[in-house]
Amino acid sequence: MGNFALGDWITVKDATSTEHMHCIGKSGCLTRRSFTDDTDRAWRVRFTDDSEQIIYESEMDLNDWTPTKAASKCGNDAVRRIVLISDLQMPLEHQRANRSVINFIHDYQPDEVINIGDITDYTSPSRWSAGRRAEYGMTVRQEADYTRRKHLDPLRQGYSGPYTLLGSNHGERPRKYLVERAPALYDDEAYREDKLLDLDDYGIAFEPLRYDFAPGWAAIHGHTQGISLSRHAGGTAINAARRLDRNVVMGHTHRAGIVNESTGSGASKTLTGVELGHLMDIRKAEYLGAARFANWQMSIGLFYVDGKNVTPHLIPVRSNGSFIAEGEYYS
Repeated sequence: MGNFALGDWITVKDATSTEHMHCIGKSGCLTRRSFTDDTDRAWRVRFTDDSEQIIYESEMDLNDWTPTKAASKCGNDAVRRIVLISDLQMPLEHQRANRSVINFIHDYQPDEVINIGDITDYTSPSRWSAGRRAEYGMTVRQEADYTRRKHLDPLRQGYSGPYTLLGSNHGERPRKYLVERAPALYDDEAYREDKLLDLDDYGIAFEPLRYDFAPGWAAIHGHTQGISLSRHAGGTAINAARRLDRNVVMGHTHRAGIVNESTGSGASKTLTGVELGHLMDIRKAEYLGAARFANWQMSIGLFYVDGKNVTPHLIPVRSNGSFIAEGEYYS
């Protein structure tokens, strides 16, 4: 097994000499080719690096299959795969959707995860809760603890790669509450979102306003920068892209859509705006009223970065929290 390396294409021959191609990588490459056996026979194979970390694992019967090194590389380092999520608003999250996303990240092992913000709702310090029963519900620290237990802890149990959280309007609620209603108790350090969530302990980066994660692309939550809101999915993001003069992926609107806009001679310049949707449980959004009417869509993003080229995809999440990504069903 020591002759194999990350990025190698390998062929695996079964007992009938049928070849099956795989790429050795954290979870295969971007264009992961996974050919399964036509029979019902169980099979397993595992490749590890020098530190015994698993770099490739699949099912097969080692007595019947012989791995052989292929001649080419799959380009494992050429294309970066980024999973983007937004607006979990825990503890108002769609619990099954949250589990599905975590399962997907564990299996897919992307090169990076970007959380566009509103990971925690912070209901009690919201202006909508002022003077109401909700103001006396879960405390800020209780909600942060819930987010750690239900999202950050389980995610880190199976994924150790880069994870970046962006600042957001919900993330700013605890500090704003103190500034506006209890300024004598204000503590900038203690009530910053990255401190409330102990992000350093998880090896998670925090970007308060904007994250330029790929050539020509900026990730923002969407609550600042004077962006004109649109009621059409993707419309707010393309407005932000025009304002920033670069491609934008954002959350905040709870709508899921991609809008492209080309200008110049021969459509020489194209801007793209992506809105990621949300992952909260709309049934818990009491502020929408009893009927819960809202032009919202659950979704996550999967972006491929190939040098200066970025290909954005949205993956719709069903009302039961399940979705299909890279041909696999997650629930």
